[in-house]
Amino acid sequence: MKSVYLSIGSNINNPIKQIINAVINIKNIPYSKIIDISTIYYSKPYKNTKKQKNYLNAVVLIKTKLNPYKILHYINEIEKKQGRIRTKFKWDSRSLDIDIILFENFTINNKKLTIPHYDMKNRSFVIIPILEINSNIKTPEGESIYLISKKLSKKNIYPYFCLFKNIFF
Repeated sequence: MKSVYLSIGSNINNPIKQIINAVINIKNIPYSKIIDISTIYYSKPYKNTKKQKNYLNAVVLIKTKLNPYKILHYINEIEKKQGRIRTKFKWDSRSLDIDIILFENFTINNKKLTIPHYDMKNRSFVIIPILEINSNIKTPEGESIYLISKKLSKKNIYPYFCLFKNIFF
């Protein structure tokens, strides 16, 4: 089983409900199991060019027998099921966004998929929840997530609440 870190974010259509439902749907991905869930964090929109609401974000660690493209398929289906509408604006408001941040030590870079996530090192709302789950994790290149976190601003991210993990395990 391979370790996969998924980032979940939402800022419209009842974000807390979106995140909880996303975790429930991730739990139902075949040949996969949720191992841990971070606290849900409240954060300012990233690279926002339009006025929009703040986000709720979390990270889920799963173990899976599936390959990265199958996981991508399932998370895209979860996003659709939960009302995700893709617009031409990259950083637009969204009901749900699920990204594969890390997939074991895989490195993939093509039109369909980029692992590790291309911009993870600049996103405190991704790095801080990952550290909460695993403080010793490194990128496939061997870079410490902890050291990456030291370079990030933490002024726009706040713990929102802890998911009741006993419901999911």
